[in-house]
Amino acid sequence: MNRREFLKRAGWGSLWTTGVLVGVGRSRGFAHLPSLYPSWTAPSDKPHKRGEILTRASAWDPPVLDPRLTNSVGLFQIAMLAYNRMLRYPFADEAKNNADLTLQGDLAESWEGSADFQTWTFKLRQGVKWHNVPPLQGRELVADDIKYCYEAYAQEGVQSFTFQEIDGMETPDKYTIRIHLKTPNTMFPQNVAEAVAVIFSREVLEEDGDLKKRMIGTGPFILKDHERKVKVVLARNPDHFDKGYPYLDEYGILSTPDAATRLAAFRTGQSDIIGLQSLADVETVRKTNPTAVVEEITTVLAPFGLTLRQDKPPFNDVRVRRAMSMAINRQKQVDTLFEGHLMPWCLISG
Repeated sequence: MNRREFLKRAGWGSLWTTGVLVGVGRSRGFAHLPSLYPSWTAPSDKPHKRGEILTRASAWDPPVLDPRLTNSVGLFQIAMLAYNRMLRYPFADEAKNNADLTLQGDLAESWEGSADFQTWTFKLRQGVKWHNVPPLQGRELVADDIKYCYEAYAQEGVQSFTFQEIDGMETPDKYTIRIHLKTPNTMFPQNVAEAVAVIFSREVLEEDGDLKKRMIGTGPFILKDHERKVKVVLARNPDHFDKGYPYLDEYGILSTPDAATRLAAFRTGQSDIIGLQSLADVETVRKTNPTAVVEEITTVLAPFGLTLRQDKPPFNDVRVRRAMSMAINRQKQVDTLFEGHLMPWCLISG
């Protein structure tokens, strides 16, 4: 690629994302910088409305359904709803503000580290059921399921580096798993709370040989339909362990890589949510959708970036990587792409 194209692409990964989430009244967004739109909406004290169908036009489509083989946003926008993790971050109606990252129990109800942070013990919820579809048929999730899943992650795939730090695992009983690490890690609970650490089943992997065909978990939604590059339909899991969730009966995701098509889908009511990159875009949409609910997002790290192979020259030289970073005019990007409404941020890999 030429210099202009390189700088254009590299810049996306060096900014703190600003975005505006526009919806029909069912969603909440976050923000950081002052604007015309709210940055935080506290949970409503009114009873939640249940039984709705939510549809979203998405720019991303899962390249593969196997969570071991990709970190794609396209997959994990689905996987996070069909699967659970050991721990998770707060839901919008649990969070205290738009920067609340307090860990919550997901499949685990409690967790504790040893004094040297090299051993972590997790106590699992009892009565958690896998989706009531073959071959799981709604059986109970137990500690051996977690152990099997983490061992499988360590063997292959893009998540292997996280789970290869595990030196061994014990399951003293059905609802306890003790994880021994090769070195101390105070952030191991955060590792297993990430979206890419979803818990998949032994039965599906052993029957199919991979996880590319079926997505069967313990999550609040069951994968009902998947047409590659067309749509995904998720249906409410009636047996989900958290009886308060989900509120929706169905969630549809339309594969819509073209921004103009996503905009048209929102304007015509085919999509309930749209993400926009500038305040000017918001004002344009509000001319045709004056009742749209708008919230700003600025506390999410940009998911787009340029990844360099640091095991080969010239990118194995930190001076080269730093020079590339210094060549990017972040303030110019803020001023021209986001109308001055963004917080520049930079990460230089060591």
